[in-house]
Amino acid sequence: MITWICSAVSDPDDQEFLIELYEEFHALMFSVARRYNNNWMSCEDIVQESILRIMDKLDVLRSKKRCVQAGYIAMVVRNVAINTLKHEDIVKAHAREVAEEELTAPTMDEILIARENAELLMQVLQQMPEAEALLLRGKYMLGYSDEYLAKQIGCQPKSVRMKLTRARRHALQAMQEAKKGEEQL
Repeated sequence: MITWICSAVSDPDDQEFLIELYEEFHALMFSVARRYNNNWMSCEDIVQESILRIMDKLDVLRSKKRCVQAGYIAMVVRNVAINTLKHEDIVKAHAREVAEEELTAPTMDEILIARENAELLMQVLQQMPEAEALLLRGKYMLGYSDEYLAKQIGCQPKSVRMKLTRARRHALQAMQEAKKGEEQL
């Protein structure tokens, strides 16, 4: 840690003062850090971050008595430890969210059903009127804007939403009829 302190501070007087502080109060710093975190590596990180914050107040600390220095150092370590715990909680919460999302991955049956529906949709699109098929492919497969689609089919951009609604209804109806026909066979 002392080597790290020497590399973090360029002024020799500040280096010397910070090393003295560390040598005198390192036990206090680690003791406070361990109250909040039992992991030794995390405690070292907390102490190191605390030293960085203490470096900003070296001029003020020089003029204070040792008991005031000890109190300030303990407070800084405590605050850094609490902030570290909060950060770890946020990371754990995000990890839980990701894990929950992974748990809701589709099953093999759901994947097969989706693939069958996609194949059926492609067949239905081939049988639909060209303008409706163009709208559905352009909007949902190719990601075209309403303005671009309006130019392609020769209508106003405001009309594209209604035409898409009708095209979706026709596609859904055709898919349902095709499924009924397959079930009857």
